[in-house]
Amino acid sequence: MTSKKKKSGFDFLVFLFVIAIALGSYSSYSKYTSSISGNSSVDVAAWNVVVNTEDITNATELEQEISFTPISSQYVAAGKMAPSVGGYFDVIIDTRNAEVASTYTIKIDVTDLESLGGFNVAGYEVYEENETLPSSVTEIPEDLLSVTETTISERTYKVISSGILTLDSNGNGSKETVRVYLEWDGEEGTNPNSATVQIPVGVTVEQYFG
Repeated sequence: MTSKKKKSGFDFLVFLFVIAIALGSYSSYSKYTSSISGNSSVDVAAWNVVVNTEDITNATELEQEISFTPISSQYVAAGKMAPSVGGYFDVIIDTRNAEVASTYTIKIDVTDLESLGGFNVAGYEVYEENETLPSSVTEIPEDLLSVTETTISERTYKVISSGILTLDSNGNGSKETVRVYLEWDGEEGTNPNSATVQIPVGVTVEQYFG
């Protein structure tokens, strides 16, 4: 009987020892954990571009044609262009509702003009928002900015690359008018088959990264 009690007591101690280790292990490896998720708010700068009064932010083509103005001549019918007569069109870049600085590129496809002989882009002028455009033009100015030339897929383009349309003190963009002058100096060429000559003009406005 005595030996049985001792054995039972030993078993009890072993049982308590195992329980104590198990509880200790649970206490050592357990920790309080709380999880939460949320959102961080970031204000994104606005991107809004208007060309010749049309919003092109999400557009790919102007709905209206760019207006061309021939320089009047007493020897050519009013509103018409012919050899020895120049003219111009305006591209108005308006990023005043954008909140990032930007640059723009204007590409003028002159491929179909080459056959006319001497029909070319003479150059361009840039007017800022606070500058007044001449109300009457009697001749092509002499001190025009020069265009560059590039060839893409066998098409010839005259290219105008802008400076930087910076932000004003309120963090908004700016507005510029690019006046592009065309000249027809009367070199030998092919008479146009149509009373209207199409001149494709592409305008790209991009964010300036610095």
